[in-house]
Amino acid sequence: MDPYEMIKGEPRERSRGLEKNNPCPPLFTIMGEHYNMLCFTWFRLLFIIVTTPVLSYSKFECPSRTEWKFRAVSNCNIPEGYHCLFNENTNEFGEFCDTRSYNDPAGHKLVLVGDLDRRDCEGTRYQPFSFSTNGMSSCIFEKTYCREEGQVIHTEGTADSDRQCRCDYTRSYAFIIKPKQSCYCVPSKEDCSCYKKPCPLGFIMTPES
Repeated sequence: MDPYEMIKGEPRERSRGLEKNNPCPPLFTIMGEHYNMLCFTWFRLLFIIVTTPVLSYSKFECPSRTEWKFRAVSNCNIPEGYHCLFNENTNEFGEFCDTRSYNDPAGHKLVLVGDLDRRDCEGTRYQPFSFSTNGMSSCIFEKTYCREEGQVIHTEGTADSDRQCRCDYTRSYAFIIKPKQSCYCVPSKEDCSCYKKPCPLGFIMTPES
Protein backbone atom coordinates (compact mmCIF):
# COMPACT_ATOMS: atom_id res chain seq x y z
CA MET A 1 0.00 0.00 0.00
CA ASP A 2 1.19 3.45 -0.80
CA PRO A 3 2.61 5.05 2.40
CA TYR A 4 0.94 8.25 1.39
CA GLU A 5 -2.43 6.47 1.40
CA MET A 6 -1.72 5.08 4.90
CA ILE A 7 -0.92 8.54 6.21
CA LYS A 8 -4.02 9.92 4.59
CA GLY A 9 -6.13 6.98 5.75
CA GLU A 10 -5.35 7.38 9.43
CA PRO A 11 -6.95 10.79 9.86
CA ARG A 12 -9.85 9.61 7.74
CA GLU A 13 -10.44 6.64 10.08
CA ARG A 14 -10.15 8.89 13.12
CA SER A 15 -12.58 11.30 11.57
CA ARG A 16 -15.08 8.52 10.85
CA GLY A 17 -14.74 7.34 14.47
CA LEU A 18 -15.53 10.80 15.77
CA GLU A 19 -18.55 11.04 13.51
CA LYS A 20 -19.78 7.66 14.71
CA ASN A 21 -19.37 8.27 18.46
CA ASN A 22 -19.98 12.02 18.69
CA PRO A 23 -23.70 12.95 18.80
CA CYS A 24 -22.94 16.53 17.77
CA PRO A 25 -23.41 17.79 14.18
CA PRO A 26 -20.67 16.65 11.70
CA LEU A 27 -20.04 20.25 10.70
CA PHE A 28 -18.08 20.84 13.89
CA THR A 29 -16.08 17.60 14.13
CA ILE A 30 -13.06 19.29 12.57
CA MET A 31 -12.82 21.48 15.64
CA GLY A 32 -11.72 18.56 17.85
CA GLU A 33 -11.39 19.42 21.52
CA HIS A 34 -12.62 22.96 20.95
CA TYR A 35 -15.82 21.56 19.53
CA ASN A 36 -16.32 19.20 22.49
CA MET A 37 -16.01 22.16 24.83
CA LEU A 38 -18.50 24.09 22.70
CA CYS A 39 -21.00 21.19 22.87
CA PHE A 40 -20.61 20.91 26.64
CA THR A 41 -21.20 24.66 27.08
CA TRP A 42 -24.23 24.55 24.79
CA PHE A 43 -25.88 21.65 26.65
CA ARG A 44 -25.13 23.31 29.98
CA LEU A 45 -26.76 26.56 28.82
CA LEU A 46 -29.77 24.63 27.50
CA PHE A 47 -30.18 22.91 30.88
CA ILE A 48 -30.17 26.25 32.71
CA ILE A 49 -32.74 27.74 30.31
CA VAL A 50 -35.08 24.75 30.60
CA THR A 51 -34.90 24.24 34.38
CA THR A 52 -34.85 27.83 35.66
CA PRO A 53 -38.58 28.58 35.10
CA VAL A 54 -39.50 25.27 36.77
CA LEU A 55 -37.38 26.00 39.84
CA SER A 56 -38.79 29.51 40.26
CA TYR A 57 -42.37 28.29 39.73
CA SER A 58 -42.08 25.61 42.41
CA LYS A 59 -41.36 28.11 45.20
CA PHE A 60 -43.72 27.42 48.11
CA GLU A 61 -46.69 29.69 48.70
CA CYS A 62 -49.24 29.55 51.49
CA PRO A 63 -52.56 27.87 50.69
CA SER A 64 -55.61 29.91 49.75
CA ARG A 65 -58.34 30.42 52.33
CA THR A 66 -60.43 27.64 50.75
CA GLU A 67 -57.50 25.19 50.97
CA TRP A 68 -56.30 26.28 54.41
CA LYS A 69 -58.26 23.73 56.48
CA PHE A 70 -57.27 20.84 54.20
CA ARG A 71 -53.62 21.79 54.65
CA ALA A 72 -54.13 22.15 58.41
CA VAL A 73 -55.61 18.68 58.79
CA SER A 74 -52.97 16.99 56.62
CA ASN A 75 -50.00 18.79 58.23
CA CYS A 76 -51.01 19.41 61.84
CA ASN A 77 -53.92 17.01 62.49
CA ILE A 78 -55.86 19.90 64.05
CA PRO A 79 -57.83 22.44 61.94
CA GLU A 80 -56.94 25.42 64.17
CA GLY A 81 -53.22 24.67 64.55
CA TYR A 82 -51.80 25.42 61.09
CA HIS A 83 -49.90 28.66 60.45
CA CYS A 84 -48.18 29.95 57.31
CA LEU A 85 -46.25 33.23 57.32
CA PHE A 86 -43.54 35.02 55.35
CA ASN A 87 -40.05 34.37 56.73
CA GLU A 88 -37.85 37.43 56.25
CA ASN A 89 -34.68 35.47 57.06
CA THR A 90 -35.16 33.01 54.18
CA ASN A 91 -37.22 35.38 52.00
CA GLU A 92 -39.95 32.79 51.49
CA PHE A 93 -43.12 31.53 53.16
CA GLY A 94 -42.85 28.94 55.92
CA GLU A 95 -45.46 26.79 57.65
CA PHE A 96 -45.59 25.49 61.22
CA CYS A 97 -48.01 23.93 63.72
CA ASP A 98 -49.05 25.64 66.96
CA THR A 99 -52.25 25.28 68.96
CA ARG A 100 -52.20 29.01 69.73
CA SER A 101 -53.52 31.70 67.37
CA TYR A 102 -51.59 34.97 67.08
CA ASN A 103 -53.44 38.22 66.35
CA ASP A 104 -52.48 41.78 65.45
CA PRO A 105 -54.50 45.02 65.02
CA ALA A 106 -56.05 46.11 61.72
CA GLY A 107 -53.58 47.55 59.21
CA HIS A 108 -50.83 45.10 60.15
CA LYS A 109 -49.65 41.57 59.48
CA LEU A 110 -47.25 39.20 61.22
CA VAL A 111 -44.03 37.80 59.76
CA LEU A 112 -41.32 35.42 60.94
CA VAL A 113 -37.97 36.96 61.88
CA GLY A 114 -36.72 34.23 64.16
CA ASP A 115 -39.82 35.07 66.22
CA LEU A 116 -43.12 36.71 65.22
CA ASP A 117 -42.91 40.41 64.41
CA ARG A 118 -45.36 43.08 63.24
CA ARG A 119 -45.27 44.72 59.80
CA ASP A 120 -47.50 47.31 58.13
CA CYS A 121 -49.49 46.09 55.15
CA GLU A 122 -47.70 46.63 51.85
CA GLY A 123 -48.93 49.59 49.78
CA THR A 124 -51.09 47.51 47.43
CA ARG A 125 -53.05 45.69 50.17
CA TYR A 126 -55.07 46.51 53.29
CA GLN A 127 -56.33 44.76 56.43
CA PRO A 128 -59.59 46.31 57.74
CA PHE A 129 -59.91 44.00 60.75
CA SER A 130 -57.66 42.13 63.16
CA PHE A 131 -55.01 39.94 61.52
CA SER A 132 -54.96 36.31 62.67
CA THR A 133 -52.30 33.73 61.86
CA ASN A 134 -55.05 31.12 61.88
CA GLY A 135 -56.15 31.48 58.26
CA MET A 136 -54.09 34.45 57.03
CA SER A 137 -50.59 34.74 55.62
CA SER A 138 -50.69 38.37 54.40
CA CYS A 139 -53.01 41.40 54.50
CA ILE A 140 -56.28 40.06 53.21
CA PHE A 141 -57.52 42.54 50.57
CA GLU A 142 -55.89 43.98 47.46
CA LYS A 143 -56.53 47.68 46.96
CA THR A 144 -58.76 48.79 44.09
CA TYR A 145 -56.83 50.13 41.08
CA CYS A 146 -59.45 52.71 39.97
CA ARG A 147 -58.83 51.81 36.32
CA GLU A 148 -62.35 51.43 34.98
CA GLU A 149 -63.49 53.82 32.27
CA GLY A 150 -63.17 57.43 33.41
CA GLN A 151 -61.84 56.57 36.88
CA VAL A 152 -58.77 58.04 38.59
CA ILE A 153 -57.38 57.63 42.11
CA HIS A 154 -58.68 60.15 44.65
CA THR A 155 -56.62 58.92 47.63
CA GLU A 156 -54.30 55.94 48.11
CA GLY A 157 -56.13 54.70 51.19
CA THR A 158 -54.34 53.39 54.26
CA ALA A 159 -53.07 50.12 55.68
CA ASP A 160 -56.60 49.37 56.91
CA SER A 161 -58.71 51.00 54.16
CA ASP A 162 -59.14 50.75 50.40
CA ARG A 163 -58.26 53.42 47.84
CA GLN A 164 -60.91 56.02 46.99
CA CYS A 165 -61.80 56.59 43.34
CA ARG A 166 -63.33 59.55 41.53
CA CYS A 167 -64.49 60.25 37.99
CA ASP A 168 -62.09 62.33 35.91
CA TYR A 169 -64.11 65.52 35.54
CA THR A 170 -61.27 67.09 33.49
CA ARG A 171 -62.30 64.66 30.71
CA SER A 172 -66.05 65.17 31.28
CA TYR A 173 -66.64 61.99 33.30
CA ALA A 174 -69.21 61.84 36.11
CA PHE A 175 -70.61 59.17 38.44
CA ILE A 176 -73.51 57.11 37.10
CA ILE A 177 -74.81 56.77 40.67
CA LYS A 178 -74.11 59.68 43.00
CA PRO A 179 -71.88 58.41 45.85
CA LYS A 180 -72.24 59.28 49.51
CA GLN A 181 -69.43 61.81 49.14
CA SER A 182 -70.08 63.85 46.00
CA CYS A 183 -66.41 64.12 44.94
CA TYR A 184 -65.29 60.50 45.40
CA CYS A 185 -66.51 57.01 46.21
CA VAL A 186 -65.31 53.98 48.18
CA PRO A 187 -65.18 51.06 45.69
CA SER A 188 -65.46 48.37 48.36
CA LYS A 189 -68.79 49.88 49.51
CA GLU A 190 -70.25 51.72 46.48
CA ASP A 191 -70.67 51.56 42.72
CA CYS A 192 -67.95 53.82 41.32
CA SER A 193 -68.85 53.51 37.62
CA CYS A 194 -68.41 56.64 35.49
CA TYR A 195 -69.89 57.85 32.21
CA LYS A 196 -69.09 60.57 29.70
CA LYS A 197 -71.37 63.49 30.57
CA PRO A 198 -72.13 66.10 27.89
CA CYS A 199 -71.20 69.59 29.01
CA PRO A 200 -73.04 72.63 27.56
CA LEU A 201 -70.99 74.97 25.41
CA GLY A 202 -69.18 77.54 27.51
CA PHE A 203 -69.33 75.46 30.71
CA ILE A 204 -66.74 73.24 32.40
CA MET A 205 -67.20 70.32 34.77
CA THR A 206 -66.21 70.50 38.42
CA PRO A 207 -65.57 67.73 40.99
CA GLU A 208 -69.14 68.18 42.27
CA SER A 209 -70.73 67.89 38.80
